[in-house]
Amino acid sequence: MNNLLLLKYGGLISAPLFSSIALILISKTKNFSFSSSTISKSIHLLEKSIYRTIFKINFIIKSLLDLGFSIYVIKYFKISAFSFLGLCLILEPIFFGLLAYFTEKKNSFIHGIFIYGSISFFLIYQVLLSLLINNLIFIIYTITQASISLFIAFGSLFIKKTNVYIQIICVLISYIWMLIFVFKYL
Repeated sequence: MNNLLLLKYGGLISAPLFSSIALILISKTKNFSFSSSTISKSIHLLEKSIYRTIFKINFIIKSLLDLGFSIYVIKYFKISAFSFLGLCLILEPIFFGLLAYFTEKKNSFIHGIFIYGSISFFLIYQVLLSLLINNLIFIIYTITQASISLFIAFGSLFIKKTNVYIQIICVLISYIWMLIFVFKYL
């Protein structure tokens, strides 16, 4: 089996792995509220330093899996790494990985730049990849789901209601897209 082919499934593995580890860690916190906190905020509620370390490593592992997936997509479609699409594919996991260091409470502004930058790069590359594939049904589906995710993510930001429930909804919407993309077009 080609080593590059192993990277193909990084994007599919990363979301459930990250979410599972994050939810296990959240269960170790006291006074965590799914309706008023985000996954990132839970690091400050973890009492043991080993849990905080695992929390940060979780962000890095997801980032590396997603970066591997991005490299696979770039190679598969022969996309220039310096094109707009190539940069979105590369910057999305890098921005996400930086969240391991720039936590929400400690570095709120920078954290916001990285989380919403990561979301933006992800949604942009979804739409651009669907256009590259040139399947009208997939393009319409991608634009619809990206618009819904964008509305939910940024809408909740503006009304200051971002929480774990909102994050789960956005991840599920995007994960369905990822499943279709990987199994139908890669």
